[in-house]
Amino acid sequence: MLKALNAVIAGFVCWQMLLYTSFSFDIFDMLVNLLDRMQPLNYYAGWLVTSLPVADQLLLTLMKLRLNCRDLDIAERFAISRTTV
Repeated sequence: MLKALNAVIAGFVCWQMLLYTSFSFDIFDMLVNLLDRMQPLNYYAGWLVTSLPVADQLLLTLMKLRLNCRDLDIAERFAISRTTV
C-alpha cells in the first residue's frame, strides 16, 4: 500500500492521516489508485499540474478541506510555492 505513495505521505502515521484527512491509509490508497486510472485529469481552465504527484494533490486537497488551512500553511507543509497551492 505505501509503495504507491510518495515520501510526504509515507511519513504519516495512521492517526495523522485520520486527523488531517479523516480517511484511513487504505481508503486514501484506494482513492489514489482510482485517480491514477483516470489519468490524464482535466484541470480548471486547462491547467497542467506537473509539480505535484497525484497522491500529493489528493492529500493537499483533503487537508485543505478538512483543516481549512491557509494556502501559505499548505505550501510550507508540502515545500511548494503558495501559487502552486
